Amino acid sequence: MCGQRQTYLTKKAGSALHRDFGALNSKENFGAQRQNFVTLPSIHLEPSYCQFSRGCGPVTLTSEDRAALLALEETLWRAETRFDPVLMDQTYSSDFLEFGRSGRRYERAEMLFNPDQMAEIRAVLPLPDYSVAMVAADVVLATYTSEVRYGDEVEVGRRSSLWVREGGRWQLRFHQGTPC
Repeated sequence: MCGQRQTYLTKKAGSALHRDFGALNSKENFGAQRQNFVTLPSIHLEPSYCQFSRGCGPVTLTSEDRAALLALEETLWRAETRFDPVLMDQTYSSDFLEFGRSGRRYERAEMLFNPDQMAEIRAVLPLPDYSVAMVAADVVLATYTSEVRYGDEVEVGRRSSLWVREGGRWQLRFHQGTPC
């Protein structure tokens, strides 16, 4: 059953509200800054329950979902699938957004390439450090390390992808790459 927990929201003027679920639960954790916080009730997310599900019932990620998400993530790192405009059209959600490893912002239209028989992506597969976590019903966060060879150099990045199941199919809504 979903329990109750406290959520603290900052009251700083001119800034967005920030949440912290449970980390700021004592004066010792944030000292004199406590007066900048207001306590509001919140729903605690138990490991097998999710407030975003229909009602408050179990939400799980099946082994089939995990395998499908890994395969979809790897399609982005294989030339034969990455440059398939039909497959990528099905993979990216209509409101896809990416912040690339370079810091550049990419919209969906920029990610749909024409087929290129000469294209090569020299990425390490299977993806190192790959893991997935359900963040809401039909919403999964995948994280991993990318290692891609460009000539004699290897670019390493930390990656995160937000996958959303729409119409029974997983689609990529957001992706971010961070150099490391």
